[in-house]
Amino acid sequence: MHFPNTTTTVLSTFVALGQSVTTRKDTATSISVADFKSSLTASEIVPDVLAAFSPTIGFYVGFNSDAGGQALLQPGGNLSLTEAKAPAELSVEIPANAPNISSSTRFLIYMIGPDVPSRSNPTSRNVRHFLAGNFTMSGKSSSLLSTAITLTNSSAATNEYAAPTPAANTGSHRYVWLVYVQPPSLNTKSIASLGFNVSNRIGFNLTSFRLLTGDGAAIGGNSFVINTDTNITSTSTSTSTSSSSSNSGSSNSSTSGTSTGSSTSSGISSTATTQQGSGAMRLGSDIPLISVGLGLFLAALFTYLVGLV
Repeated sequence: MHFPNTTTTVLSTFVALGQSVTTRKDTATSISVADFKSSLTASEIVPDVLAAFSPTIGFYVGFNSDAGGQALLQPGGNLSLTEAKAPAELSVEIPANAPNISSSTRFLIYMIGPDVPSRSNPTSRNVRHFLAGNFTMSGKSSSLLSTAITLTNSSAATNEYAAPTPAANTGSHRYVWLVYVQPPSLNTKSIASLGFNVSNRIGFNLTSFRLLTGDGAAIGGNSFVINTDTNITSTSTSTSTSSSSSNSGSSNSSTSGTSTGSSTSSGISSTATTQQGSGAMRLGSDIPLISVGLGLFLAALFTYLVGLV
């Protein structure tokens, strides 16, 4: 006995199940250079930290999501303490009209926290959470954004990544990533050799550092916020594009080959309470559709088997 209609239903359900997985999969999209610029202005990083910011490239930071997998930071988005423990990936998008950038360009990158001990009383501005040079484009596309190229560095970081630990109940704390074209003089010598005090991470003066190293203006940047007064973070934080789960604890290197070092910020900030949740868009949003599709498939299969009997 044949049941062509039932068989067709089974096959159709397979197709629908597959479509429910692919069409709802969250995907990251490029962010314009203008949007990167406006984000730092909207968060008042300009003028609190930088007098001006005119980026020429897109700079992206991947992080390990609290819900599992990796996600892409949206400029000015909120992260939990665990999500900010260590970057999972650093990548760049180079517009066709970006000046003086080539495949061999070396970049100098650092991350700072200006709001120490708080944004209303930043007496220790700026704390340097990360500083490293000799970053180059790997030639490999980012796993989080196909149009971006991951960065890798060929030398040890001057300051390994130290995770933010803002004190509890001190409001929102901003954190800023900045990217510079590395001066050729640093291709063969360390920053410490210039007389820079690498061990003192507090009170980092951006202007003095640029004068010492010969850096030009920042060509890229990104930022995020950690709110110490609430466990809820913004839904605009990120777009998840990788379902592979990653350990969000201490990390000695990022997935792009970037040396990030220990994620402990011993001695550079106050201990904070643990926060949870990022509100990021994740692959977990596909689960309800998958469940519905699977239920329809099982129902159709049951009908088909009963018909055979």
